[in-house]
Amino acid sequence: MQKYINAHCHLQNFNNVAQVLQNAEFVGISGFISDAASVNDWEKLLELKKKYENVHVGIGIHPWYINEYSESVLEYMRNILKNNPDIMVGEIGLDKYKADIKKQESIFETQLGLACEFNRSVHIHCVGAWDRILRILKSRKLNGLPIMLMHSFSGSKEILTRLIKDYDAFFSFSATVVNAPGKRLIDCVKEVPLDKILIESDEESPLIILDVIKKIAEIKSVPIKKITEIIYENSKRVLKNGQIT
Repeated sequence: MQKYINAHCHLQNFNNVAQVLQNAEFVGISGFISDAASVNDWEKLLELKKKYENVHVGIGIHPWYINEYSESVLEYMRNILKNNPDIMVGEIGLDKYKADIKKQESIFETQLGLACEFNRSVHIHCVGAWDRILRILKSRKLNGLPIMLMHSFSGSKEILTRLIKDYDAFFSFSATVVNAPGKRLIDCVKEVPLDKILIESDEESPLIILDVIKKIAEIKSVPIKKITEIIYENSKRVLKNGQIT
């Protein structure tokens, strides 16, 4: 049986996590990266990480929940990262269509700074604000940036090319690839190198990643078996913080 790793999901939102994991294992999904959105997710994720060895987690404040941010929350996040060397930072980012974009930028920069400080891979959410994301990344480039995963990527081909060239980023694709994707998204899937692709379920059932990988194979004209093996190895590299063993 071929193996898959779900590169971005929110297991903490399921009431029946054990059943979800069991169903996923039955079809070969052997690992998960479950990211936080709200501060309220952090303890739930720590418990899931403790309970299930194939569940890897990221903590962060999603741009929709920036009102949860405070200095004490920042210190809480710092302590979790300090005491858990395998926890990632995510999901964090910017959403142009939500309020307080300047505040979003400040909180994104702060959390990105923690990812840099502790050398943790970071999972980035971006809606309509790639110009701002790129400006922030450029300002930090000289000091070094961690492994970055652009979750459910929906930017342009030009942005994708720049993120690869300047930041060696990875790109995770979700069910948006399956559900009547537009030409821009299809062009991005065609353009992204095979060694930079990951797959995710986001808010949906983890089983959706089987449809996602099938669609990616179709768009890139690569046999499903081959692309599944490549994406599995890509996912392991992200989990190992870019280290190839």
